[in-house]
Amino acid sequence: MRRTNTQPLREVLQEYIRVLKLQGKLDEVKLRDYWDELLGRSIALVTRDVRLHNNVLFVYLNSSVVRNELLMMRTSLMKALNDKLGKEVILDIVFR
Repeated sequence: MRRTNTQPLREVLQEYIRVLKLQGKLDEVKLRDYWDELLGRSIALVTRDVRLHNNVLFVYLNSSVVRNELLMMRTSLMKALNDKLGKEVILDIVFR
């Protein structure tokens, strides 16, 4: 007997994520990985935390020197991270 209502697994998982509203948390986890990958090990070592809240990326750093350097690169970082995610998720970056 053949089923007529079959769906690809990808579509089922995407619907599941949408219904449970998990996309924001998944984006945050991806951003943490992309942050380390994009900026390298030296920046990752002084980064305490990376959080996404209301489309604002909060980056907590241990070094004021690195914070000032990243402030000058804010626009390019937003563009690179959004490109990596494949959609416009980050509207602003706050360094603390």
